[in-house]
Amino acid sequence: MSVFDQQPSNKTGCFGFCARPENSNHDVLKQQNRQNSELSGEDEKKKKDVDASFSEAFNELTFEERQRQQEVLHGVDDKIAEETAFINVALQELDNHLMRIKPRGSAYEIAERMDHEYVSARAFRLMFLRGNEYDAKTSASQMLRFFQVKQ
Repeated sequence: MSVFDQQPSNKTGCFGFCARPENSNHDVLKQQNRQNSELSGEDEKKKKDVDASFSEAFNELTFEERQRQQEVLHGVDDKIAEETAFINVALQELDNHLMRIKPRGSAYEIAERMDHEYVSARAFRLMFLRGNEYDAKTSASQMLRFFQVKQ
């Protein structure tokens, strides 16, 4: 009996994916992607404006600056060594800046009330710090803009 003559098993395949389509969540994922792609006219305009602003700013950089930003974006920048004490200080500074600059009734405060664990998650906040080379003030401003856009 060859491999091709065998019946498919219910075991998961490579990387934990289901070997048989009827056991997968493909249809669910397909439906979620379809819903996410249906943006309202205003949301589509916002998305285009953000994309255009980002492209314009990125094109103004020199090649070396673009390369450096790509490295930072993809987490391959090796200029900053992450030590636990350094990260804890950066997170504390981020918290302090957020407390100082967040306006009352902002999208950030609404998000905090909706899901405090998500907003205050260490990994979530580190994402902003790493993206801004551990500049707490810039990271705090970016977090507020992030929630404003998400609103």
